[in-house]
Amino acid sequence: MATARPIFGFACVPEEREQRNRVTIKQGLNTIDSWVGRDTKKYIPGLYWWTLLPASLADRHGVSLPTIARTALEHIELEGQQHLLRFYENPEDWRSATVMAELYPSLPGVFDVEKVRPQLESTRTFLELNAMVTTWE
Repeated sequence: MATARPIFGFACVPEEREQRNRVTIKQGLNTIDSWVGRDTKKYIPGLYWWTLLPASLADRHGVSLPTIARTALEHIELEGQQHLLRFYENPEDWRSATVMAELYPSLPGVFDVEKVRPQLESTRTFLELNAMVTTWE
């Protein structure tokens, strides 16, 4: 994948991706699901089991690669200033990986769904929710 020089790449179990980039909001009898935090122009979408992070994307969002590399279990610097990072041993380990809960608040350039959830849950109507979700795409 790195030879194609993607803007961003990751590998994880579907549940981790949903936890990091999907919100489910209940409004009355309605349940509304939305994807958030995936626009690389606004932020790094997240850090997953395996994350392929180009230095240019980290720089654009003011994210310290040395900080991320110190936290990762494995860091491989690839051709073209791309960084392959593995944050836990197995893909299912994301559930018990407290390292991510500690890392996210220190990296404002990485999308953190936990900062968004309370804002979305405070909306009263679908139109309010939709307007707010749009800002977090």
